[in-house]
Amino acid sequence: MSRVALRSIAAVVSAAGSLYVADVSIARGETDSCAATISSYVRDLDGALGWETTWIMPFARLNSQYFPILDCDPDTILEAVSRSRFIKKKDYLSKTRRYAITFENETVRVFFIYSVDLRRAEDPSVGWVNK
Repeated sequence: MSRVALRSIAAVVSAAGSLYVADVSIARGETDSCAATISSYVRDLDGALGWETTWIMPFARLNSQYFPILDCDPDTILEAVSRSRFIKKKDYLSKTRRYAITFENETVRVFFIYSVDLRRAEDPSVGWVNK
């Protein structure tokens, strides 16, 4: 659910009682946590891709530090990755309802999958760009 949808639900439910409003706040907090995590990952990844071209271990460490990223809506993920200077592809695989997200500099490729149904980013990998 997007933040806009959550805010709309909060406005409608607030007339019904505070218990439901609290539940909506928890859901919004989970989405905000996802946004903070994916934004931090993209910022750190951009920093590493900006200077590292000969060693892939910094990328493997970032991937193990941040993934899996849970309870994310697609808009949050796509907005965050679009801010990267190194975003290469955001392919939507309609049969599996997944996005394949790829970042690259001139020598290193970093990749992860976002599942729309599971609302999670997972399966990060890193490798060399074949030219």
